[in-house]
Amino acid sequence: MNNYHRYLKIPFELNATVPDFQGKKAVDLAIDDMNPELVKWFYDTFKLKVKRFQCFRVVPKHGTDQQIGIHADTNIVDSCKINWSFNAPNSVMRWFEMKPGVPRPKEVPSGVLVTNMVLPEYKDVELKHTAKINATGSLVNVYHAHDIINYEDTPRYTFSAVFLDPAFDYKKNLLWPRAMELFKDYIIDSEASEHIV
Repeated sequence: MNNYHRYLKIPFELNATVPDFQGKKAVDLAIDDMNPELVKWFYDTFKLKVKRFQCFRVVPKHGTDQQIGIHADTNIVDSCKINWSFNAPNSVMRWFEMKPGVPRPKEVPSGVLVTNMVLPEYKDVELKHTAKINATGSLVNVYHAHDIINYEDTPRYTFSAVFLDPAFDYKKNLLWPRAMELFKDYIIDSEASEHIV
């Protein structure tokens, strides 16, 4: 079963401006940097509140010569986000799972963002799924370790939103199973049509 990625058909564009990264790979953004109509749509349609908005920059040809950049966003099972990627249409996001018997690493500070990261090694994981992330929005499971390959000669910019779930009085993040339920009418691909490795 694919619990890594789904394409979404969201009725509003992100309309976010690529930030000044000042030499960093990622930056935290204000919620106000997201299209206010989109923020309102998430709340009016699903009662979801945007908790965090970030942008990630992947350099041209990243990961084409060697595997690099594997991480998971958290050790909270089924954590998910919605991602929008621009400027590198052939780039892909890949998801991995820990090999049987290999312990999952603990979270550590990212050193760049307000959030922590989980940093497994490639020798300890198995590739499970690959998909392009487009500008119209993708639901992505960020509990699973993942990386990016950018085949383009241009940088890849990915905006990422984390949501608070009203089912938990906005005290917990939206998780994959509930996101699949909430967005079921906006998912535009089936499990069978995914690029499963």
